[in-house]
Amino acid sequence: MTDWKKYFNSTILSRGRQYYHEGRVKRLTHRDHEWFAAVKGSRSYNVIARIGEDGDIEDMECSCLYAYNGQNCKHMAALLYAVEADQKENDVQTELELAQQRMDKEDKVIFKKLAAQTEYNYFDLNMAAQKLELSRSIWEKAKRLAEQKQIVLDDIQTGYLGWYGDSKLILHAEGRYLTKENDGYAVQVLCSKDRVEQALCYVRGCRGSYTAPGEGYRAYSYGNVCVHEAALMYLMEDYLIAYRPGDATDLRGKQILGVYQQRYVKNSSNTSVSDKQTLYLEPRFECLSGGLAVSFKVGTGKMYVIKDLTEFVGQMERGDTVAFGKTTRINFAGCRLEETSEKYYAFIKRQIKEQQQRMRRNRTRSYYSMEEEIKGNIDLSGTDLDQIYSLIRDRKPECFKWTSQGRKKVYLECADGVPKMTMTVSRLADAGNQFDGIHVSCKINEVMEGTEAVYFLEDHREKIVLCRTEREAIEGLLPLYNMSNDSGEIQFNIGRKHLADFYYRFLPEFKKYGSVKGAESRDILKYLPPEAKFAFYLDAEEENLICEIKAVYGENTVDVTCRGGSAEDFRDLFKEHEIIDQVMQYFPEVDESGSVFHCGREEALIYQVLDQGIEALMTLGEVNSTDRFKRLSIRRMPKVSVGVSMESGLMDLSITLDDMTNEELLEVLNSYRRKKKYFRLKNGDFVNIEEDSVEILGQMMDALHLSPKEFVQGKMQLPVYRALYLDKMLEQSSGIYLKRDSHFRKLVKDFKTVTDSDYEVPETLQDTMRQYQTEGYKWLRTVESGGFGGILADDMGLGKTLQMIAVFLAWKREGQKGTSLVVCPASLVYNWKEELARFAPALNAETLTGTQKERKEKISRYQEWDVLITSYDLLKRDIHEYEGCQFRGQVLDEAQYIKNHTTAAAKAVKLIHSQVRYALTGTPIENDLTNLWSLFDFIDHGLLGTSKEFHEFTKGLEENPQEYAKLKSMITPFMLRRVKTDKTVIADLPEKVEMTDFAQLTRKQTILYRKVVSDMEQKVRQMEAEHSISQFAKKGIVLTAIMKLKQICNHPDQYLGQDVYTPSESGKFQLLKEICETIYEKRERVLVFTQFKEIADDLAAYLETVFHAKGYVLHGGTPVAKRTEIVDAFQGEAYVPFIVLSVKAAGTGLNLTKANHVIHFDRWWNPAVENQATDRAFRIGQKKDVIVHKFVSQGTIEEKIDAMLESKKELAENVIGSGSEKWITELSNEELFSLLRLE
Repeated sequence: MTDWKKYFNSTILSRGRQYYHEGRVKRLTHRDHEWFAAVKGSRSYNVIARIGEDGDIEDMECSCLYAYNGQNCKHMAALLYAVEADQKENDVQTELELAQQRMDKEDKVIFKKLAAQTEYNYFDLNMAAQKLELSRSIWEKAKRLAEQKQIVLDDIQTGYLGWYGDSKLILHAEGRYLTKENDGYAVQVLCSKDRVEQALCYVRGCRGSYTAPGEGYRAYSYGNVCVHEAALMYLMEDYLIAYRPGDATDLRGKQILGVYQQRYVKNSSNTSVSDKQTLYLEPRFECLSGGLAVSFKVGTGKMYVIKDLTEFVGQMERGDTVAFGKTTRINFAGCRLEETSEKYYAFIKRQIKEQQQRMRRNRTRSYYSMEEEIKGNIDLSGTDLDQIYSLIRDRKPECFKWTSQGRKKVYLECADGVPKMTMTVSRLADAGNQFDGIHVSCKINEVMEGTEAVYFLEDHREKIVLCRTEREAIEGLLPLYNMSNDSGEIQFNIGRKHLADFYYRFLPEFKKYGSVKGAESRDILKYLPPEAKFAFYLDAEEENLICEIKAVYGENTVDVTCRGGSAEDFRDLFKEHEIIDQVMQYFPEVDESGSVFHCGREEALIYQVLDQGIEALMTLGEVNSTDRFKRLSIRRMPKVSVGVSMESGLMDLSITLDDMTNEELLEVLNSYRRKKKYFRLKNGDFVNIEEDSVEILGQMMDALHLSPKEFVQGKMQLPVYRALYLDKMLEQSSGIYLKRDSHFRKLVKDFKTVTDSDYEVPETLQDTMRQYQTEGYKWLRTVESGGFGGILADDMGLGKTLQMIAVFLAWKREGQKGTSLVVCPASLVYNWKEELARFAPALNAETLTGTQKERKEKISRYQEWDVLITSYDLLKRDIHEYEGCQFRGQVLDEAQYIKNHTTAAAKAVKLIHSQVRYALTGTPIENDLTNLWSLFDFIDHGLLGTSKEFHEFTKGLEENPQEYAKLKSMITPFMLRRVKTDKTVIADLPEKVEMTDFAQLTRKQTILYRKVVSDMEQKVRQMEAEHSISQFAKKGIVLTAIMKLKQICNHPDQYLGQDVYTPSESGKFQLLKEICETIYEKRERVLVFTQFKEIADDLAAYLETVFHAKGYVLHGGTPVAKRTEIVDAFQGEAYVPFIVLSVKAAGTGLNLTKANHVIHFDRWWNPAVENQATDRAFRIGQKKDVIVHKFVSQGTIEEKIDAMLESKKELAENVIGSGSEKWITELSNEELFSLLRLE
C-alpha cells in the first residue's frame, strides 16, 4: 500500500494503531481489492476499505456515527494497520514454500481411476479437488487414511441446495474417522457438479471446516478442507464409478417432470390423494432457563427427530426421499400431511421464512451477522408462543426438563392460570430488639411475554404445565416481576411508619396472586395503626355547597386538614391526602380556615356534585347532609312529542313538550349548543339535558341546519330527503313520542322493504341478473319513487352498469318518455354503447362523439334517443349546448371523477337538468370524506349542507368519532354498497390473497438512495440555517427527493435516466423474475401495475425474457381503440402472459379476468386506488383465486409507509391515503429524515 496514513489526523491514527495492537480487528478478510473486518469499539463496527491496483486507498466505509458524518474514523485506521501487517507477512513467504506450491500443482489429477472412465459422469471430482488448491502431501496422507480404512463411508445421498428453481444438485457424503476410543468422529462433504460446497469435520483437535464462496456479501470462501474430509472424497470416487449418480436436471426441471409423472400415474392407475401415506408431525418441548423451545418429530408410523428444520422444509418442498434411522426412508412427494400436522408445518415454515428475512436484512446492512439458520430447536417468544399455544392447547406433547439426575422426559399440559407468588413477612428489629418494621421476601413465577397474553411454566414432577393468562389479570404483579432477579426473587424492608401503606393498600393486591406467610403475626400487628375510615358532612348555603372531612381511626377522630405531631403516628397521611384530592374534584375551593371545602359558587360544580359527587363520596366513606342540601335536586327532561307529515314534496315538522314552555325549551337547546350538561330552572332545580331526548333534538336541529329559535317556533317545512334520517334518529330515542302521517310512513316503509317492492326486472334480463343485482335494481327504483337520487357504490366488477341498464329498459317498457344521459370517462364511452346493445337492444342508444359540430347536431336532436353517452371532458366543452335540455335520468359512471367540487367537470354535470340523478362508483371515498360532499351535492343537493359546513364537520370527526354514526345514518338511505368479499352477496367469486413481498436493495441502489437522502438533508438544513427556506420551498425539495427515492427503489437506471435496466442492479427486478417464472410454469397471466409511464416499456421488455412471449403495455397515452384491442387479445384464448399498466390510466373500466396474478411493482400509497387497479382481475368472470403481490423495498420509505397503511387500515384513506406525498412535507425535520433514511 502507498502512504495511507495521510488520510488521518494524528489523534485518529494513534487510536487506530492502539485498537490494532489490542487485537480489536476481528475476522479480517478480502475479496479482490476490498478488505473487510469487524472492529470492536463500544460495540462491533463493520469496516470496508477499497485499495486500488496502485496500492492507493480508493474508498472507506464504517458503520459508526463518526464515519456516517463523512469523517475518517479510528476503526478505518485500525483496519488499514491490520491490512498492512497481513501484506507484510505474505511478502516474507519463502521461495521454498512457493516452489513447493508449484510442485504440488504440477500433477492436478487426484482421482486417476475416475479420470480414466469413458462413461458419462455428472460429478467432476477432479475439478472440485483442483479448486481446493490443497498440497500434494495432504492428498497423499488422505489416500493412506482411506486405504487403511481409518475413514469409512456410511452414506451418500443426492439432493438440491435450496428451494429455488435453479438450485444445484448436491452429492452429500457422510463418513466417520475411526479411533480405538469410540465408533468414530463424523465427517461430511457436500459437492456440486465441479466444486466442494461445504465440508465439515468433527474429529477432536481438527479444525477442518470449509464453505465455498457464494454471492454478494459472501463472495469469498471460509476455512480449509482437512485431511479427513479429503480422505472421504477418495471413498466418493469408488461410489461415483459404480453408480454414476445425477445429471444436469435442476430443481425446477425435476418439479415439472414430477408433476407430469404424477399425472401419468394418475391417468394410468387412477391413483387418488387418499392413496398417499399420511405424514405426521409431533412437537416436543425443552424447558430452558426462563423459557421454552420446541422441536419436532416426523414419521408415517414410527416418529423420528428432525435434526435440521430448515433442511427439512427444503426436503418437503422438493418432495425428496429422505432416510430416517437405519431402515426407514420416507418419500415426501408421496405423503400428505395430517390436518394438525399441516398447521405445525405452516408454523415451522413461517419461523424459517421470518428468520431468513432477518438474515437477509442484516446482511444488507452489514457484512457480518450473528443470525443463523434455524436448526433443531425454535426458541419461543412473542407471537410464536401465542401460535404454538393455540396448536397444542388440547394435546399433551412430550417435554424435557433438567433435574439433578440429568435430562428427564415428561409431558407438557396447557392451562389457564395466574402466576403464583409466595410472600414471607418477618419482624425487623435492631440490635436492642426494638421493632423497626418488617422484612418481606417474595418468590414469583418467571413469565414469558407473548403478543396476546403472558405465559409461565409450572413444574409438577411428571408434567410441565404451560399456563396462559391475560396481561390485565397480572397487572399488579408486573412491577414486582420487573424488579425481581433472574430467579424470580425479590426482598425488601418496610419501616414501621409505612406499615399502614403496606397492609391496607399493597398487601390486598399481593394476596390475589398467592399465599402470604407471617403477615398476621401478633408481634407485628400490635404496631399496625387502625385503618382509616372517612366521614363527609355536606351543606348548602348562599348558592354554594360546602364539605367537611373527618378521618376516624378506631376511637380517634381527626380533621384531615389538621397536621398532627409525633403523637399522631397512627394517622395514614397518604390515604388522607388521597381522600382530599378526590373531594377537591367536586369541591375545589377552600375557605379561610383551611378546613372547609366548597364549590366557589360555580353553578357547573354544584350540578356536578348533585349529579356524580354524592355517589362518588359514598364509595369513599359515610356521607351526612343537611335538609338544605337535600332540597336540591336534578329533574328529568319532560316528554317530547314530534309530529311529522308530508305534503307537496315537503315535510312538516312540529315539536311540543309537557310542563315546559317554548322559552324554556329554547334555553335548553342553547345550553345544549354550548355543550352544557344541565339547564337550571328559575326555582333552582336542575334539568339533566344529557338525556337521549335532548341529544336527539339537538342532532335534529343540527342536521336540519336550524337555529334553536327556528326549531321551537312551531311548524317547520323541510326537504323530503331529511325524512329517512329523521325517522332513523327518532326511533333510537325512547324519550320522544313520534306522530307520523300515512305519507311519511309509506316513504319509510318503501325504503325498509326494498327487496319486497313491486318493481319487476324487465323480462329480457330476468335470467341474466344475479339476486343482488335484482335487489340493486329495486333499490334504484325505490330511490327514484321517493323523488331522490342515489349512489350505487358496489365494488368494482359487481355489475353496476347492468343494474343501471335495467332501469333504462324498465322506463321504456313502462312507457315513460324521455332521454337519459350517461357521463363516463372517455375510455368507457364505447363500452357503455356495447353493453347497451348486448343487454338492451330495444334501447336506442348513441354516443356523443366526433367533431364539435357533429356533437352539437346530435344534442339538438337529443329526444330521438333513449340513451345518450358522453365523456366528462366532452360534457365540459359542450355544456352550453345542453341549455334547454330536460333529461329523464342523468347517470355518472366512475363518479369519483367529480370528487373535487371545484373542478369544471363537477360544475358541468350539476348544470344538466334531469328528473332523477344517479352516481355509479366503486370508490365513493377515494381520498377522504370530503369526496362524499360533491357526490351528494350532485344527487341530493343540500343533504350534507354547504361545502364549508361539511368540511368543518369532517374536521371534528377525529375528536368525535361517534359522529361517524350520525353521518352514516344520514347517507345510508341514498347509497347502496356491496363488496365482492361478502359471500352473502356473491358466493361463486374466488378468494383474493394479498401479500407484501420485500425486495432487497442492491449495492448500487443503496449508495444512490443514501446519497439522495443525504443531499436532501444537507440542503434543507443549510437553507434553514441561512433562513432562506419557506414551507413551499421545503415541500418542493422533499417531494422531489421522494420521487427520486421511488425511482431508485424501482431501478437505478430509472433515476439516472439511462436505458439499460440491468436486472441484477435492482432487487425488484430480481423479485419480479422469481415470481413471474412460477406464473410462467403454470401458464397463468399477470397484470403488472406501475405509476411510472417511463419504466413501463422496459418492464415489458424484461418480462418478455421471463415469459418467452410478448405482452402488452397500457397507459394514459394508449388510444381508446388500441385499449379495446389489447383487452380483447388478453381475454382471448391465445396465451398473452402479461400486461404492464399504469395505475391511474388503467384503474377503471377494464375487464381483465384472464389474469389471476396482480403485481404492484411500485406503490401508489392509496389503498382505494390500488384496490381499484386490482379489481381489473378480481371481478365477476374470474374463475381462479387472485394472488396480489405488493412490492416493497426493505428498509426504505416504501416499507415505512406500507407499515403505516397496514396499522391504520380503517383510517388509511383519511390519514395518508391521498395518493400524493404532500402530508410528508408537513413533518418535522427529524420525523422527515427518520422516515426517508435507509435502515
